[in-house]
Amino acid sequence: MAFLKKANAVVVHPRVSGKTWGGIRKTASAKNNFTEEAKKILGGELDPSKYLFTHCTIVASVDVEEVPDVKTGSSIKVGSSTINRPYSDYYIKPECSQFVNNNGDSWSRDVLLASYRSFIGSHNFQEHVQIEEQSKGRIIDAVARDIGDSVYIDILVATDRKHEQLVKDIESGKLATLSMGCTTEFTICSQCGNFAVDETQLCPHIKYSKLNTFLDDSGKKRVVAELCGHKDYADNGGVNFIEASWVAVPAFTGAVMRNILSPEEVSTKQAEIKEVL
Repeated sequence: MAFLKKANAVVVHPRVSGKTWGGIRKTASAKNNFTEEAKKILGGELDPSKYLFTHCTIVASVDVEEVPDVKTGSSIKVGSSTINRPYSDYYIKPECSQFVNNNGDSWSRDVLLASYRSFIGSHNFQEHVQIEEQSKGRIIDAVARDIGDSVYIDILVATDRKHEQLVKDIESGKLATLSMGCTTEFTICSQCGNFAVDETQLCPHIKYSKLNTFLDDSGKKRVVAELCGHKDYADNGGVNFIEASWVAVPAFTGAVMRNILSPEEVSTKQAEIKEVL
């Protein structure tokens, strides 16, 4: 049984500007044939009179490290609880705590790099109403951008202009944030390493202390979070991104609209992207 991870807040935030999509793809060293893939997803040309093209940063990674001399296996006693701990690399590096989202969810760098392309082709909703008939558009590209302490995943969203009020709110900056929706086969506690495939298997740390901090045996302060998936589990780490929704407040505070591409810029960026490829 998989966990469904999503955000669900309702406060308006201002628009954030940034580099164009072509520049982001260069920075991320993207190699795939973006234009042809996007045409297949949309079932036609990248027509700016039909779609609003928006670049957003949607999710970030954390770096994890091995816990020294920790015992792994099933039926391990931790305090008054018995846990299943298959992996020993579950401590989130202190400098990465800021990249845990407001729901206490996180993705290791390796897992995010293995799974982020599942965004491509998925739907764009509003407030996580995941009904295909209510889709507002599609995610037509996704790239991974290494910023040092984290990897940011940037997506290009094509919002259908038939949703006039939504497009108006995006263009005006009234609606400027998104949040991802994903499924994960399991989560791991970043404090004790407990492996859970559903809520009945969650440890007390995740049930009662998410986003709190604790001191490890060496005295380092670390955050309590759920790590989604693991690098050694399946090709995608056990994670599948299924949608991105326009929301008032995102779970990851970096998930903000970066740039709206004008019709002229879309044509220009398509040409630039072809040069990159």
